Amino acid sequence: MKKTIINLILIICLPSYANEFTYEKISAYDFNDTIKVMCWSPNETYLACATDEFTITVINTKDNSRKVLEGHENLIKALVFSPDGKFLISGSDDITIEVWDTQNWESIFTINAHENSIECLAFSSDSTLCASGSRDGTIKIWNTNDWKCIKTLNHKGYVSNVSFSKNGSSLISYSNNNKTVKTWNLNDFNYLGVINYNDSDNILVSEDMTKILNTYKAKTTISDYLRKNEQLLKLKQTISFVSFSTDASKLRYTIDNQIFIRNISSSKKSKPIIETNETIEAISWSNKENRVAIKLDGKVEIWVATQNPTLIKPSAQSGIKSNPDTDEKEWELI
Repeated sequence: MKKTIINLILIICLPSYANEFTYEKISAYDFNDTIKVMCWSPNETYLACATDEFTITVINTKDNSRKVLEGHENLIKALVFSPDGKFLISGSDDITIEVWDTQNWESIFTINAHENSIECLAFSSDSTLCASGSRDGTIKIWNTNDWKCIKTLNHKGYVSNVSFSKNGSSLISYSNNNKTVKTWNLNDFNYLGVINYNDSDNILVSEDMTKILNTYKAKTTISDYLRKNEQLLKLKQTISFVSFSTDASKLRYTIDNQIFIRNISSSKKSKPIIETNETIEAISWSNKENRVAIKLDGKVEIWVATQNPTLIKPSAQSGIKSNPDTDEKEWELI
């Protein structure tokens, strides 16, 4: 009777990570001006970059051509394309909004919008409404058919960001100045409620209005929007360039010169999707994370999502395997 020997092979298990994408750099553009804000067009063809020269450079990533848009007389703080791709709008410290036609890149409206600098801009999902938020403490709602103001809302604290709900029924405004988040009913423009964050350095609300991010003393907490005591994720590192994915399932951020995408519902660690030896000056994500633009010293790099990363996967050959010469049986993971 042959003796059967079981050999146990020590397996070192590496941590599995929560990333869904890998990225590769596809292009780089010389860009010496400082970029204050960037945004992608809905079709991911155009990248608009607002510079410290009070101009906007629009890069066509298909043919590599550029168009410089001039009109503002001070720093541009906000820049966004309409979801239908017809407009690019910019808001500035010069208290104006410029409305650019994306067919010919001409300014079709210059609006003296507020009494202080314009900090943020947002479109409704159907592109029929635009909201602007200002340091004067107000939000203005604009009809994009004629770009007339149809309502002024008072936040009472400089407005650092605004966003529409996906169904267009409500608007959220938030202020890092007085630590408040307010919700407005867009059917009658009535004020619906407020959430106070006294212990906060930065506040961010997801586009679908289900999650809220609060950063305080280098600690970041993500909570359910309606139940702020229900924590979904907590990060203890100092993070920068923070944003939610469009569906609010992921958090995008940088630590030092590394870029991460983290699944909010996952407890798994994230590894960097992009690493660089240079200082990251600005970042812009396309709507579905297919592309990311990164401003580095003297250039803008474009990275594209390629495929799901290969994590630890069981091999088809894994399991108990016999050695025909010795009749020894070995546990193997290949």
